[in-house]
Amino acid sequence: MQYMQRGAGPLSLAPSGRVYFGAAIVLLIVGWFAAPVIGEAFWPNTGATPTLMRVVWCLVTYYVFIVIHRVIKSRGTQIFVRQA
Repeated sequence: MQYMQRGAGPLSLAPSGRVYFGAAIVLLIVGWFAAPVIGEAFWPNTGATPTLMRVVWCLVTYYVFIVIHRVIKSRGTQIFVRQA
């Protein structure tokens, strides 16, 4: 799992984790409305449905945020912290 950490005790989000997941959620919400419009602008008259454009947006967002998570992790910034 991408966000799994080993050890005992419950996890909570660090401040950087709140920003990370908040940005992901905001981007997904924006994509829900923007993806059909962007899809129609890039591929007019192709019959691409709004649902297809939303699926593509969600997949791209998912893969981009995996890369962002790895960059954040390589810099030593914690997304999760253990509660004492």
